This record gives sequence, structure tokens and C-alpha cells, in this order.
Amino acid sequence: MSCSIRPFCRFFICCPATYHARPFLKLPLASCLGFWLLFTLLALSNSPAYAEWMSLGESESGTTVHADPATMGREGDLVKMEVLFDFKTIQTKAGVSYLSAKAHMEYDCAKQRFEGHAVLYFSGNMGHGTLLDRSSGKGKWLPVSAGSLDHALWKLAWAKK
Repeated sequence: MSCSIRPFCRFFICCPATYHARPFLKLPLASCLGFWLLFTLLALSNSPAYAEWMSLGESESGTTVHADPATMGREGDLVKMEVLFDFKTIQTKAGVSYLSAKAHMEYDCAKQRFEGHAVLYFSGNMGHGTLLDRSSGKGKWLPVSAGSLDHALWKLAWAKK
């Protein structure tokens, strides 16, 4: 074990290794800039979390339906969840042309029916682009038809127990 006497100390200090700050100060400027650039990029890349859409199938007309399992909530026989309808061709409703629609849906597992609480229509695919219109189907329960995309969504809701 090595011992050293330091001018500012009045007693012996036994130290197995010595500490030198000088090599760090002599690092090239590029290394220091690289560290701060990496730190800045990590700090600025904190973006909002987006929905993890799970694809449930595609219809013959080219409509793909997606659901967000993270938004599913159950109250008795009723299940609420966010649903995204993505279209390959432009759809038109009341003079508004859109390529995707996001809906807050509610499914009644006991009676095999559903309703759309709020529907948002977007100019781009997968809910991107400009919000063009919004509508509500609250209180308008529709039956689930077998083999449809709504049936696939109802089955997903029914499986949520």
C-alpha cells in the first residue's frame, strides 16, 4: 500500500490509487460535444405516447379496423374502447371526404349490440391529417352482424373480462 504526504494535510493518507482530474480535462472537444449532443437529443426526444393499434381484420371493400386494447374498460356487460377505421379509398359523409375515422365505441356483450359515442373523421390514413368532422351516435344502438368487422370488435370486447 502506498502512502503519500500532501502539503495541505497534516497526517498520512493511505490510498491504493491516486485520482487525477487532468486526463478528463484534456479530452478532445469532439468527445465533450458528442456527450452533450447525445444528452440533448435524449431530452428532446421525449414525445407523447401514441395508441398501440391492434389490427382486427380487413373487409372486402378495403376497410381495416384497429382497436386500442389499452383504452378498454368494462362496466358490467358494457365495454368501452377506442376504435380506428382506416379506408383505402376516400369515403364521403355529408359532403366531407375522409380516409380514416376514430371512434369511442361501447359494446353490449349480453345483447350483441354497439354504439359510437364520438366519431372523428380525418383527411389522412390511420387518424393522421386534418380533423374534418365529428359526430355522435349516442343512444343509437346497432346490432352486431355475424362475420362483420363489428363482430370482430364485439368478440374482442366480449373477451375482456
